[in-house]
Amino acid sequence: MKARYRKTYYAVSLLISDIFMAMAALRSAFWLLFESGLLRISHGRPDYAMYAQAFGLVIVLLVASHRAYGLYVEERISYLSEEARLLFKAGTVTFALLLAISFFYRGFSFSRSYLPVAWAMTLLFVFTARILLGYLYMVYRRRHVKFKEILVIGANHECVRFAMDQKRKPRRCSKVVGILDDRYMGPVAYKGIPVLGRVGDLDGILSSHQNINEVVVTDGNLPHETIIRLMMISDKHLASFRWASDVFGMLAARVNMETEAGMTLLSLKESPLLEWENRILKRFFDALLSASGLLVLSPVLLALAAAVKLTSRGTCFYRQERVGEDGKRFKIVKFRTMRRDAEADSGPVWARKDDDRRTLIGKLLRRTNLDELPQLWNVLKGDMSLVGPRPERPHFVGRFKEGIPRYMARHKIKSGITGWAQVNGLRGDTSIEERTKYDLYYIENWSVFLDIKILLKTLLAFKNAY
Repeated sequence: MKARYRKTYYAVSLLISDIFMAMAALRSAFWLLFESGLLRISHGRPDYAMYAQAFGLVIVLLVASHRAYGLYVEERISYLSEEARLLFKAGTVTFALLLAISFFYRGFSFSRSYLPVAWAMTLLFVFTARILLGYLYMVYRRRHVKFKEILVIGANHECVRFAMDQKRKPRRCSKVVGILDDRYMGPVAYKGIPVLGRVGDLDGILSSHQNINEVVVTDGNLPHETIIRLMMISDKHLASFRWASDVFGMLAARVNMETEAGMTLLSLKESPLLEWENRILKRFFDALLSASGLLVLSPVLLALAAAVKLTSRGTCFYRQERVGEDGKRFKIVKFRTMRRDAEADSGPVWARKDDDRRTLIGKLLRRTNLDELPQLWNVLKGDMSLVGPRPERPHFVGRFKEGIPRYMARHKIKSGITGWAQVNGLRGDTSIEERTKYDLYYIENWSVFLDIKILLKTLLAFKNAY
């Protein structure tokens, strides 16, 4: 019989934990404010029975918010940081709704001091319990060898990245147990993952390995009819089936489905940044942070400009035409890191490792990304954003748009000083196809929290900067 991988128990455990922890937090907040004697009460002790009657509504709103934010879906809460972020948002929404309800319903209202204390204690209690529950769940699964076992089709970079991602999410208790590939002619393991056979062996592999719960296809070159056949085989063996979109077919795009004139029409969902309120929000943070950065870093900028000017012939700043939002061209500003005639013989080319065109100070600036600091002026002007796809020169854009599907979709939003591709190591002379995939993922999944995450990672990520 198939060893099925069930998620229901953990989700139900989280639900029960949330209810009990929220109730404990609400009661503890009342005790702290009105019964402990630790805080001075200005208007007397309120009736606890009145508060307790409203606790049920709070629990219902909280659970509904948790469900809306995917906090009972195991895939959404693989990282503690992600779970904490979602809990914060769900908890804030819950108490904002509660405040709105108490404003319109005059029959009862909470003390002004109670709501913020109850909000903070609810977040603390619920998150602490979830950490403990996740740990116990992980220990139980490992002790009883109840892993989610995954078979990957395709010995490639995506396969290795997928396997490493499973290891970085220990609470999922999932692991890649093997690979099937027709073209891999190496040893019996690929990057440490056992190669169990060819793609055509899937039926036999699933028959002999009853513990495999899922088949994941990372080979984007498989014909559609092969993928359908693999899907049917997986279904026969009660294994779930997922596949990566072909490298250029969807590129992490989300699909929107609409019905018009009796037809089902599919389209790629637009970026959240095409909504006016999100554009205003992003522009506000860009202007605020870039202006603050230019002001605070002005001594550093002056010192670096002087260093560039004194150590090599030419101007301290380097202006170059780039293609930005909607294909519009603008002049990007950087500290000059190469000699004045760097492209006199070669024409437009990318910087490369150990590039002999770099100046002495330019090596340091590029390695530390300090040459990018003047682009804060581009951000303040509105040519660029702090975070977004890196802008390319017109020469390269004209070349890439003919050979890389959906490459121009990168220009739906403003270009950025840093981006999702860059903080994942895709800088300089790296695969344009991979960079496009990461850029499109960012465009289609933008949020303020994603921007903050990228900015924080940028401060630490100097990989491939040369």
